[in-house]
Amino acid sequence: MAQFWLTYADHIWLVLSLNQAVKTNDYSLYGSCLCEMANLFFSYDGQNYARYLTYFSMFILNTEESHPGATELLKLGAISVARSFVPGNLCPVDKTIEETFMRHAKSRAGPGGRGAGVSGLLNNYNAYRRWARTAHERSKYMELMLQMADMSGESSGNRHHDVRPSQIKKTENDTDKVLQAFETFMNPFTLDADDKLYRISSGAAAPPEIEVDITRPESVGKSAKESFIEERLKKNDRFFDPIPKERLKTFADMAKSAVVRTSSTRGAVQTAG
Repeated sequence: MAQFWLTYADHIWLVLSLNQAVKTNDYSLYGSCLCEMANLFFSYDGQNYARYLTYFSMFILNTEESHPGATELLKLGAISVARSFVPGNLCPVDKTIEETFMRHAKSRAGPGGRGAGVSGLLNNYNAYRRWARTAHERSKYMELMLQMADMSGESSGNRHHDVRPSQIKKTENDTDKVLQAFETFMNPFTLDADDKLYRISSGAAAPPEIEVDITRPESVGKSAKESFIEERLKKNDRFFDPIPKERLKTFADMAKSAVVRTSSTRGAVQTAG
């Protein structure tokens, strides 16, 4: 049990570390987190994430060899940007682009719309090319117009929304609900048989095959990623070929399905194992 929950804590810490890397623009931590996350996507059959995340993380780790001197420039602000004056409130670059430039560029025109979108241009190739080439300029003018009309929301840029009294109250209520839910579960560390793995929601012991799979996702994913790098990335071959699934078992495989039939309906109900 201790081994499983410590591994789970490591996974949570990995997600938090990635958020920290973005919020603080820590380029080295960002690359390290992406490299570690690729292992888990290979383990739990997220093939597309595993494929492209491995390529991206390898590109980051080898930037100095492919583009000497670029790493120092990337560390200055390549992964996150600030849209307010709130300390540590940096946002990922791709998310910021999607929320600003792409919002204005793709939005629909007419009543309730925020700009001239791509709808209606797809049948006219020349018009579509003009739209694509000038989208960034239209987005710039749209943002400036909103600022002139005092509609851009910059006046609230010095305040963090999460520290509003209403948000604090909502967060506290959500935290209380989570604690109450955990109090209804069993405490796996108080059991006498500490050599077994238990599902805390039902108290059932996991079968041996599930115990093995749950405690080895890192090693399985790392092996699959290394194989992908050696056989595909280094050879520049079969990059888009399907990636074999590991099909590791989890607690979800302990759930049982029971068929319930009545006079009017019939179906399957999943119960905790």
